[in-house]
Amino acid sequence: MEAIKWKTVETVTPMYPDGVIMIKEDTEIEYPIAVVPFPMGAPGEGVKRQRERANLMAAAPELLEKLEKLMAAVGVLDDTELKGRYVSVVLAWSDAQKLIDSLGV
Repeated sequence: MEAIKWKTVETVTPMYPDGVIMIKEDTEIEYPIAVVPFPMGAPGEGVKRQRERANLMAAAPELLEKLEKLMAAVGVLDDTELKGRYVSVVLAWSDAQKLIDSLGV
C-alpha cells in the first residue's frame, strides 16, 4: 500500500494571529494531521525553524516509504559486497537523498 502524502499549508487564524502551518493529508478531504504555530511576533529565525520542522513532519510518510525500500534493498549487510543488489541500493539511496535535499533541512 502506498503512503498517503502530507502537505503543509500556511495560514493566519484568530487562534494563531502570528501564523500557523497546518499539516494535512494531501487528499481531496485534507484530513488534519498537526499544527505548527509560528513564534509570537513571528521572529524570522523562529519562523524558518518552524517551516523546516513542518516540512520534515509533512515528509514523514514518504521518508518512511523510502527508508523501507532502502532497507529491503540492502538487507542485512556484513563485510561482503552487495553483488546484484548494488543498483537497487543506489537507486533507493538516491530517492531518499533527493527527498531529504528537497526539504532544505
